[in-house]
Amino acid sequence: MRSGLHLFAAIALFTQSGCGIILQSAFGWSSERTETVKKTHSVQVKTAPAGAQVTRRDPEGNEQVLGQAPFTDTLFYERTETIESPSSFGLYLGGVLSVGAGIGALVVATSGSSGSTTDDPFADSIRDTSSTAGDVLLAIGGGTLLYLGVQDLLIGLIYGASGESVKSTSNLPAGTYTYTADVAGLPQATATVKPPDQSYANLILDGSVKATNLLAVAPPPPSPPPVAPTITVPPPSKSGQISSEAKTWVIAVMEVEQVETTGKSVDGQMVKNLGDQLRIFVAQSGVRTIDRGAQERAFKDQIQTMKSESYKECYDNSCQIELGKALAASHILRSRIAQFGSKCVLNAELIDLRSEVTVKASSARGACEPEGFLGMSEEVAQTLVE
Repeated sequence: MRSGLHLFAAIALFTQSGCGIILQSAFGWSSERTETVKKTHSVQVKTAPAGAQVTRRDPEGNEQVLGQAPFTDTLFYERTETIESPSSFGLYLGGVLSVGAGIGALVVATSGSSGSTTDDPFADSIRDTSSTAGDVLLAIGGGTLLYLGVQDLLIGLIYGASGESVKSTSNLPAGTYTYTADVAGLPQATATVKPPDQSYANLILDGSVKATNLLAVAPPPPSPPPVAPTITVPPPSKSGQISSEAKTWVIAVMEVEQVETTGKSVDGQMVKNLGDQLRIFVAQSGVRTIDRGAQERAFKDQIQTMKSESYKECYDNSCQIELGKALAASHILRSRIAQFGSKCVLNAELIDLRSEVTVKASSARGACEPEGFLGMSEEVAQTLVE
């Protein structure tokens, strides 16, 4: 037994590792399980005009009258969560074994040799010296095992108390909820929401332009500045007509984004005026547009809702789409202006908010002067609403 404890103590001194770490590595440091949990999802419901009676139909076909908009509705969906739990059985087992072996080694080391002698004093002296050295090694090894065993137990206690954590999540397929808005004298409007991907239900009833005051009637265009002989304003559209589909659109014209190229940038006030001019030309063509004042108020509300001080510009695609939905628009018009040498290029795209895809795009080139901006904005607006 003494020789076995000698070997055990020597291994502990050499590896400086308790049995708990070794056993826990073999057993595994954690276990996983998968659970299905029910989650809630908030939906902002708005109607134009406001105050319409809204009914919701769930995926099973059950209908519920929710009341007059605007309001916030709560939907439910399910998702699977992979939960990771710490495992400390190996640490406890190894710690107990190490503590037990350490105590045993110390007891054997302090008990000394058997005390038997022979007729050869020199042989007895060598044997006593060897036994003493072995006991010292055994005592050191026993103390090391005791220390490592206590260490394993403490690690097991702390690690085991660290608690569970969610390793990964996956949303289960959710059904579609349908919202229906009713106002006396107006046709119904419907919108569908699929949690958790969509957070807005904007229902626009026909004839809502005068009732909501959100949609701007196009003001008469300002008198264009004198055109220099060297500047040509693009001619109007050949058709001069908009499609029947475009007549049902409600477009929110976003602020024009300025793109710097090779250190060149366009005057900021000219870029701002360019956005206003785009809005005027779109409205002049017969397509309804969101009033600039209402758009700016909605933008400030959106920033306050997101509680983001760094959200000073809304050129990001997701920001502009959410802003357009909050304004109950059917489309948004995004545009960018860039200067290349003495010429400027205006690129624009029309995004359908229901599908969140670009349905039309246009590009125009002109002089980086007010007359050139006027021509580019008119050309882009006419191309997008034809």
